[in-house]
Amino acid sequence: AYLGSPGMWALMLLAGAGVSCLGVGLSVFFRNLASFFYPFAGVGLLFATPMYLFAAPSIDAAWIAWVPTHPVLFGTDALLFDGATDDVTRAFLYLAVFTPACAAFAFLAVTRRLMKEAA
Repeated sequence: AYLGSPGMWALMLLAGAGVSCLGVGLSVFFRNLASFFYPFAGVGLLFATPMYLFAAPSIDAAWIAWVPTHPVLFGTDALLFDGATDDVTRAFLYLAVFTPACAAFAFLAVTRRLMKEAA
């Protein structure tokens, strides 16, 4: 596979949409961008932890497998290099749950917190 393959595009678009919706849902609870910076940085660091596992495979923390970027990282690796369909399938299944859940969270957070007057 290569970066222009349909599987890679689908994986990246689903992951990007899920993380974007999560950011929208979380940002609703802060007054401005400055007060959202440190929580956003914390979420970014949490989502970056699978890269450390990938770089140093001797680290074995079971909770890292539940971070949304973990299956995406290994699914991307499988798509690009070894073609392990189990990792790709796991990534798509995880994102099939993560992305709609984050979209629902963002929708509920925005409608309940910001759109009170419109309802």
